[in-house]
Amino acid sequence: MKKYRKDGNHPIDAFYNEIEGDKREDETSKEMLLKLEGASKVLKAVEENPYDFSIDTMDILLKAEEIKNRRVSKKEVFLFLLISISILTLYFSLAYLYSIEIIFYTQLLLVFIGPWLLVPLTILRERGMK
Repeated sequence: MKKYRKDGNHPIDAFYNEIEGDKREDETSKEMLLKLEGASKVLKAVEENPYDFSIDTMDILLKAEEIKNRRVSKKEVFLFLLISISILTLYFSLAYLYSIEIIFYTQLLLVFIGPWLLVPLTILRERGMK
């Protein structure tokens, strides 16, 4: 056991029965002992709690990422359908209004010009995701 010290740890030492001899009973010591006893009761109640409050944070984060990916996927599918339907509608309306040869010319245009447009767009999209 320790002897009495004057460094302010007297109430803590008295609470844990680590001092011998001079046990002061001033106001600050009494207040500190009451706080320590109250904290001790709370900690004992927490230790005796039969409920398990463990939270699986990694599982929660994975579920949140999955929900976000589903939302983005739905948005991309909707945009794809909207754009493809509008392009096909424009394509067939032009073929109906002018002639069937427009289909042949647009296919040639897509075959030769398409890769020159798609490569820069995919590069820009990949840079945007980083």
